[in-house]
Amino acid sequence: MFRTQPAQNSTEFKSDFLIRSTFGVSLVSSLLLFPLCINSFIDGRNFDGAFGLFTCCLFVINAIACHRGRYFYWLNIVGVVPAFILGSANGLFSLGVMGSYWPALCLFGIYFILPFKVAKFVNVIFLIIIFAAAYHTLENEMFFRFIVSLTAVSFFIFLSMKEVTYSQNVLKKQAMTDPLTGALNRVDLPQSLQNAIDECKKYQTDATLCVLDIDHFKRINDEYGHDMGDKVLVDLSKHIQSLISSKDTLFRVGGEEFVILMRNTSLLEGKLTADALRDTIKSLNMLENKVITVSIGVTQLKPEYTWKQWMKQSDEKLYFAKEEGRDRIVA
Repeated sequence: MFRTQPAQNSTEFKSDFLIRSTFGVSLVSSLLLFPLCINSFIDGRNFDGAFGLFTCCLFVINAIACHRGRYFYWLNIVGVVPAFILGSANGLFSLGVMGSYWPALCLFGIYFILPFKVAKFVNVIFLIIIFAAAYHTLENEMFFRFIVSLTAVSFFIFLSMKEVTYSQNVLKKQAMTDPLTGALNRVDLPQSLQNAIDECKKYQTDATLCVLDIDHFKRINDEYGHDMGDKVLVDLSKHIQSLISSKDTLFRVGGEEFVILMRNTSLLEGKLTADALRDTIKSLNMLENKVITVSIGVTQLKPEYTWKQWMKQSDEKLYFAKEEGRDRIVA
């Protein structure tokens, strides 16, 4: 049966790279920017120095947050990104050609501190503003060289981050999906249960959990072989997914054990679904001359439950269903 244990959830998996990359960009940027701010004050460019110090503070806050494992999207999109844009534009206006080196670095920063889907649109806005600033500050030949080189840098960064994002999505899918049945595995279960609990508290809705186990599955493997046992698991998973609602989520959490998370579902509705599954599974011709039965534990979420308590209650009810003779549900 399922036993609760710490697991990396999908949100953590998804944001781990972004947290690390944002931390790196913020830390390095703050260390590089601070001496430049001091130099601006020494040269009498007080506005540049003050703006640089403000931006440096944003980087420090960002680095501290990421070091603690937190990512603040709005701090980056409303604070850091505008600082990149204004700082690059101001560098072009105040330094001319000498200020044309910074936009490329800022482009890298944008892609490493924002989700890719957002970064690619912010990148376009950044280029439009910087090209406008360059048009008013650089000579024609230098302006042409600048826009060609910066566009090329932007394109190469886009292609690189597109491949990185694709690889991350593939790895995430592999980490969370059971390769045999295509159902989600136990990696994402804790976070999914916690999300369901949070939604129920916020919107005052119901949620029900079903833990389903194939009866005497070991005998099936012993009598028919593991290949046929795998076929039963695949057929069963397909059948469950064909019957449950689109708002429900199927997990395979053990050899022959499945969990169905039913959102916006009362205990009565959950029992009816579980009973329909139990009844129709018996009629499936998954093995020749062999009727496959399942036992199911059904538990409605209570306000005081943690995700572990919710899972434990369902697990215990599954145990009772097996103790009482199998091929039944206990709710």
